[in-house]
Amino acid sequence: MIKPRHTAFLTIKIYIMKTQLKSVLLLIGVSSLFVIGCQKSDSFVSSNQSSAKSVQSSDESVISSDEFDQSIAEDNSQSSANRIPAYITTTSVTAIGVPPVVIKTGTFVASHELGDTGLYVMHIKFFGQSQDSIHCLTEFYPNRGGRWVTDSRCSIVTNIGLWGIIQSQGSGPYKDLRGHGSVTMIPGHEMGTGKITFQ
Repeated sequence: MIKPRHTAFLTIKIYIMKTQLKSVLLLIGVSSLFVIGCQKSDSFVSSNQSSAKSVQSSDESVISSDEFDQSIAEDNSQSSANRIPAYITTTSVTAIGVPPVVIKTGTFVASHELGDTGLYVMHIKFFGQSQDSIHCLTEFYPNRGGRWVTDSRCSIVTNIGLWGIIQSQGSGPYKDLRGHGSVTMIPGHEMGTGKITFQ
């Protein structure tokens, strides 16, 4: 029989170990960000992928608005029986840079189909005549493995926007992930909801 004193000790020990694991994973994510950031590139997409995507000038999006709209239209054409409701909430831990280009890292909590929990790296670029809109490319790394990436466009005036899965960027169980939805921003967090499918 475990004494109550030992149970409290084990609970504290488990909490400390989980916190240390999250810190190590965040350090790995930030380290990979610096390695990626050291590569010469004028866009968020590496040069070997630029022929597959319509990479725009530094003032425009990773994928064109037409491609973004087409991706959402394709998702909408899927049978509604195949689409799964999904949610995700991010919590910022660090922010590097100043507008018009900022990089944030943090943790996320999501519906089971999107990996439950994990780390994210968000590349933020302000645009528009008064820099009142943002375009975000966000890489999600669920704790259970794999990777998926969203492209989102939001207004910093209304704090709302749209997101869509970049289909060619998924790996592991998220290789065939598709989906889109809406996002609401509050300081330090983004809350997204939408529908996803696995094709």
